[in-house]
Amino acid sequence: MKKLFLLFFIWLYPSIGFSTINEYKTDVYFANGIFTIDGAAKDNAFLLKLSIIEKYGNTEYKRRIGEVGYSYNQTEGFWDVIESFFQKADWDGALR
Repeated sequence: MKKLFLLFFIWLYPSIGFSTINEYKTDVYFANGIFTIDGAAKDNAFLLKLSIIEKYGNTEYKRRIGEVGYSYNQTEGFWDVIESFFQKADWDGALR
């Protein structure tokens, strides 16, 4: 039954069945810190891409880097600062 479902799923979405992953390229993601807004995280990812191109050149960038993106982690302000303090102090059970 599982195989039948998998075949139906691939038939329904053929791009998933034929998509390729280039394991020779590296995906780079910018992860934001505390108090970073979504737009700034996106801009920082773009600046990261430009700095990689500036350092290694466009040809080397295209050869080695698959995607430069961002992973936005929504901030909760004051509680994130408190949690960071407990993590830095290496205390277990912080704000659980």
